[in-house]
Order: sequence, then structure tokens, then C-alpha cells
Amino acid sequence: MSANRRIWFFIRKSLLGGLTILLPISIIVFFFRWIYQTVTEMIAPFTTVFIRAFDLPKFVADWLSVLAVLVLCFLVGTLVATRLGSWLWQQWEENVMTRLPGYKTVKEVIGQLMGSSSDSPFSRGEVARV
Repeated sequence: MSANRRIWFFIRKSLLGGLTILLPISIIVFFFRWIYQTVTEMIAPFTTVFIRAFDLPKFVADWLSVLAVLVLCFLVGTLVATRLGSWLWQQWEENVMTRLPGYKTVKEVIGQLMGSSSDSPFSRGEVARV
């Protein structure tokens, strides 16, 4: 192999090796950046309340807003787990929610994703087969 070919082989191998390492890392970084931006846009009203009420930096207010939403989800889940809360939700769902267009479809999709159905591939651990 001539010196010129070895140099091109080295350059090509190094570039491909670098791409193999850096491309997946950059994709993951951009994905998490996109998720962060999407979530912060969704919680912007809560963030604004924390910033105005407590004069917090935006980053801290964002994380407090996420925490507040998680606590709200926990409290609603705990409420619905009680007999009274379950009955109230069942009445609300039957009389109001089922009349909303698309509610049943969205509920079924979320049920599949969260594994509430025994037919869900997520409940059997069969998310992806290679």
C-alpha cells in the first residue's frame, strides 16, 4: 500500500469512526433538547406564576412547574384510587367525557401505551423485536 493510500485510509477511517461516536450522541442531545423545549412551552403558564410570585429564575421556575404537575398527577391518581373518587370519575366520564369527540380513541391509545390492557405489548415486555 502506498503512503498516499494509507493517509486517505487513515483519514476516512478516522472520520467514519468520529461520526460513529458523535452522531448518536448529537441525536440524543437534540432529542432531549426538543423534549425540554416542548415541555417548557406546555408549562409556560405555571412557570410565569412562579416567576411573578416568587421572583425565581426561569430555569428554577420550569423545574418547580414540572414538580407541581407531577404532584397534581399524584394527587388526582390518589383521589381516583378511593371508592368515592372512582365513583365520581366514572360518573363524570360516562356523562361528560364520552361525549367529547375523540375521547374514546385517545383513551384507548393511552391505555395501550400505559399497559392497562393485557393485550398491550408493553405489559408483556414485547416493545420491539429485532
